[in-house]
Amino acid sequence: MVEILSAFLKTGLGTVLNLLMGILSTKIFAVYLGPDGVGLFSLLRQTRDTFLSVTTFNGGTALIQGLAQRDETKKKQYGFVVFLIMLVSMSASVLFLLIFAPQIAENVLQRHDPEAISLIRWLSLTIILGTGVMYFNSILNGYRAIGRLALIQVVISAITFVLAYPVSRWVNEGYSIAFIGSILFSTGGGILLAFWLVQREGWLPFTRIVRQNFTFGTFREDSSYFLSFAFTTMITGLATSGTILVIRSLITAQKGLEAAGIFDVAWTLSMMYITIALSSFGTYYLPTFAQSKNNEQRRELIDKILRLTLLIIVPIIVGVLLFKPIVIQLLYTDEFLSSLNILRWMLIADYFKATSWVFGVTITASADKKTLLTTELLWNGGFLSLSVISLSIFNSVELIGIAFGIPYILYLLYNMFYAHKRFGYVVSKIMMLRWLLGAGIILTVSVLTWTDTKMNWWAVLIGFIFISLYFSVSLNRSDYTNFVGYVRKKLSLASRKLS
Repeated sequence: MVEILSAFLKTGLGTVLNLLMGILSTKIFAVYLGPDGVGLFSLLRQTRDTFLSVTTFNGGTALIQGLAQRDETKKKQYGFVVFLIMLVSMSASVLFLLIFAPQIAENVLQRHDPEAISLIRWLSLTIILGTGVMYFNSILNGYRAIGRLALIQVVISAITFVLAYPVSRWVNEGYSIAFIGSILFSTGGGILLAFWLVQREGWLPFTRIVRQNFTFGTFREDSSYFLSFAFTTMITGLATSGTILVIRSLITAQKGLEAAGIFDVAWTLSMMYITIALSSFGTYYLPTFAQSKNNEQRRELIDKILRLTLLIIVPIIVGVLLFKPIVIQLLYTDEFLSSLNILRWMLIADYFKATSWVFGVTITASADKKTLLTTELLWNGGFLSLSVISLSIFNSVELIGIAFGIPYILYLLYNMFYAHKRFGYVVSKIMMLRWLLGAGIILTVSVLTWTDTKMNWWAVLIGFIFISLYFSVSLNRSDYTNFVGYVRKKLSLASRKLS
């Protein structure tokens, strides 16, 4: 438990700093550019993320999984093979963007003017740098260098924050290309730092020994292993990023960039705090589960991660529910308050998402390609279909919030069934009671603040009482003892370093 907490604090602190600077950057964009500018920037980022899902095979998950299962002598060989594969996929993505820029601009940005086409073509440079960052980050993750990953996140966000004001000024003056410049400079700083960190630790796979021992046989063996898993993660990543891109494009086509900006606020806030918990746990959870030797270890790990996820996610969701009017005003402006209509549904759905993720990682770590592909395609297909119905039949962006939540209920139930069938994991009665108590608290606070566009301080008081009750029944004496012992150990270590 202490090891998981250590990993969470390392990446969690970095993620918090990353999000803080992202919040400040978004605030600047919101103030100077309004919903239209935020909507355009969100479409450009989503287009980049969709192409990166293909280029990096969904964030290098197959690279991390492969490194975790190899000994030291074979890690670099495997990393070198994956580099060659990603080099080819990156080149194909860049070429596709350059050739089909007019069609992409028309279908995604709903524009076919020279400026829109130019934006898409310049976006190809961000694919090159983004692939590099993802590749070196995956190597660091595969070697369990969790703290270094957090540092790279912070650097990228810091550069974005520094550039936010001048970029906003340039975009207001008609130079939308400044959005691309912001992505390029921030990602460029990230790739330089990531490369240096990997090279300093001696984990760089481009060594003379690796090249000398490189044969067609080793390439065929490692590439077959990588592609057999990476193809699945690429399809699932493309389905996830592509689904959001299609939804953003449909909103833009039907209701304009302003509505796309409003949706982006709800989507970003819904994903923001989830990122803190899930990405922080994921850097530890995925490789550790993949390296586990038997089902008893796996069941114990699932139980620990589920318990910590509930302890962290319940108070965070309640906090966002209680303070969402202030959050919107602080992070954006009053122009974006209508996003609360979508956000209130998504916050409830996030509870199902967070808990389903705990069981979903077991599918990825087990390299169960068929199940992973099926579940991801069904979830994204369900979300997209329900979103299309919301827009085309009900002419409502708000109902997309409901469309987001319904598939996650089914997704959670299946992932729990999978963990039980594959690893023999059974949710204990006490864990189920904790989950139900958390769900009850979230639903109650949601009802109390459902239509609020200003702070409801009575609800805040009730929410504080609920969270205090939740912690009192969820934590035991050993949790406090372990946490205090861990903090004292870290403070003592820091004190010795300073002296």
